Amino acid sequence: MIPGLSTPLHPLLDRLLVHAHELGASDLHLVAGVPAAFRVTGEIILADADVLAPDDCNAMAASLLSELQQHKFDRDWELCISVRHEVAGRVRVTFYKRNGVAELSCRFCGSRIPSREELGLPARVDELARKPNGHRRGEVPIGCNHLTMFVDVQGKLLFWVVCAWEADFTGYVVDYGAWPEQGRPYFSLRDASPTLLEAKRGAGLEGAIYAGLEGLTGQYLGREWGRDDGAMLKVGRCLVDANWGTSTDVVYQFCRQSGHAAVLLPSHGRYVGAASTPFAEYRRKRGDRVGLNWRVPNVAGKRAIRHVLYDTNFWKSFIHARLAVAMGDGGCLSLYGRDPLAHLRFAEHLTAEYRVKTEGRGRVVDEWKLRPEAADNHWFDGLVGCAVAANME
Repeated sequence: MIPGLSTPLHPLLDRLLVHAHELGASDLHLVAGVPAAFRVTGEIILADADVLAPDDCNAMAASLLSELQQHKFDRDWELCISVRHEVAGRVRVTFYKRNGVAELSCRFCGSRIPSREELGLPARVDELARKPNGHRRGEVPIGCNHLTMFVDVQGKLLFWVVCAWEADFTGYVVDYGAWPEQGRPYFSLRDASPTLLEAKRGAGLEGAIYAGLEGLTGQYLGREWGRDDGAMLKVGRCLVDANWGTSTDVVYQFCRQSGHAAVLLPSHGRYVGAASTPFAEYRRKRGDRVGLNWRVPNVAGKRAIRHVLYDTNFWKSFIHARLAVAMGDGGCLSLYGRDPLAHLRFAEHLTAEYRVKTEGRGRVVDEWKLRPEAADNHWFDGLVGCAVAANME
């Protein structure tokens, strides 16, 4: 049963929602011509049943919609709503129409965030998650004068982080998330739904990434962020990861063409190990801009737009040093809110890598490596990028 609906839930949909809950599925996909499909730990499992008929799909969709919602769906051929099922809990349902037949994608949001122990995460996650600073999400502390943002580009999602900074590099994670929004507190890149391609139907991968960047930056770079004293701030610098796969050209194109081009900059993290030439030893050329283990080279040619290169090993060590600073001390890096469990997934990203002290060329450096069991480190990359952007301001 779905509370608040005037019509009873279609019995087949009710059974499928219950079965999805029993399987521990993250998603249920209902498309005419194939059996119901469950997404379990990232894998698609087809129901051991007959294919769904078009009439069944239309009837299941109609049983979830109010008269007003049905009218909107008939007009726009797409709709997204949230419902609560007595067994499956909160479910976000996205409707589409293809050839006049409804298709449903159900995302199970759950009613609670699993504990660190239930998820099998290391104790270090607790230490990082338990640095909430009491500020509301999206609120800028009074001592901050700079806002920075970083977008980590992946084929399925854009992971983003926004940070506020004081003059002594005391930092505050003001907001973070993924685009498209996932509608649940605990998710991974592997089981992402909707993905960039699903959010921009009919587009190729580059078109979907471009559309995602456009939607994300339009929402967050155009926004004014309120400070404790009533002042309003905007993001002063946003770096966009241009390292992933085939996304480099589309990231450069977007940063050049965007209405927010003044604050956007493509970025390339560089792994500078002990045997590598450190940034401090690069010969500066005319027109280059150089800072603390980052540089913006003068450019020409196909990608005639400035970009930033930075030493990922140095800046990852920098971030973990800030996370280790006690709350209240200068240079501390903390998270918004009051509930540590709300940041469990974020903290998991921050602990996805470990450092190895390595000596070479007469110097000792931290070299960061991904843990074998770790799945995602994208918000860690985002936090690193925000710090680089702050140092550029």
